[in-house]
Amino acid sequence: MSSRIATLKRLAEQLQGSTKARADACNRLAEAYWSGNGVEKDKGEAVKWWIKASELGHAEAQYNAGVCYYHGRGVAQSYEKAFHWYQKAADQGVASAQYSLGRCYQHGMGVAKSLKKAKRFYKLAAKQGDAPAHAALAKLEAASGKDADIRKTQKHLNKARAALAAAGGSEASAQDKRIVQALYEQAKLASLFRCHNEECSVAYSEDVSVQSAKLKSCARCRKVAYCSVECQTADWKARHKDECGKRLEVGETFLLCKLVSRPELNGCRVEVVRGMDKASHRVGVRVLSEAPRAAGAAAEGEDNEERKGDEEDGSEAGSVVVGLVLSVKPKNLRKEDK
Repeated sequence: MSSRIATLKRLAEQLQGSTKARADACNRLAEAYWSGNGVEKDKGEAVKWWIKASELGHAEAQYNAGVCYYHGRGVAQSYEKAFHWYQKAADQGVASAQYSLGRCYQHGMGVAKSLKKAKRFYKLAAKQGDAPAHAALAKLEAASGKDADIRKTQKHLNKARAALAAAGGSEASAQDKRIVQALYEQAKLASLFRCHNEECSVAYSEDVSVQSAKLKSCARCRKVAYCSVECQTADWKARHKDECGKRLEVGETFLLCKLVSRPELNGCRVEVVRGMDKASHRVGVRVLSEAPRAAGAAAEGEDNEERKGDEEDGSEAGSVVVGLVLSVKPKNLRKEDK
């Protein structure tokens, strides 16, 4: 045993002196035993000192104790004890602990499953620039079914990429990269970062840290994306014009826009009640709430031929009624900003 280790033990075991100094000594001892720096490597001994440091309020030690209990490293596995120490560290603002706590809530590990609480802790960690937390939020967003918004998924993945780039090549950042890559592959998020145009010539990488191209999603359905206006135009003519309406699922909500025959309805919140009709390429929507007073002016000056067929089913012109059912084109629907 080196003199440094002996000194740390004396500091850790003394009853007098500051709690912070003792906690720091316990944590450094744990790190030494974990890595075998100046003493024979012993994970069980490392966990013992991390627990002592944790009991003295050391945030980093609390997180490390949680990791050891979660994976059963140097101690018997216990999700309950892992959750306990993750929570202690998360309360002190440790981003990695907040992410780990979110994972416990998402999968019900050591605590009752709660997706709401999982998102809450993922968001807390993401605010601190935690890459795995952004990737977890991207995965949850992509898996949210009809409410999935490709732009939000892309936003979180881009922030995860930025966080990985800022972290450099440290051991911690390498571990974060492995976590983010795993989440990326599990959720099959790579498909969201490919141009939807089948004729696109841009090369794409399977590496989550590589941004192959800056994509913009379809403003109507937000479920596909393109690398350029040219690709979007070509794909719209080839297939997405028909696909876009089919991707609008019954129950989804939108805002009406560019409705020339009934401009006073622009801005109204509507719900899809009928899928796209193959002959007319229109979908059925029901008005859920009236538009703001000034919403009607936006559609002035539109081409007159767009008026054709934008009429509502069986209602009198000029009246705005909640519950009114309309037959509109997909381009007359704008996704609500959440």
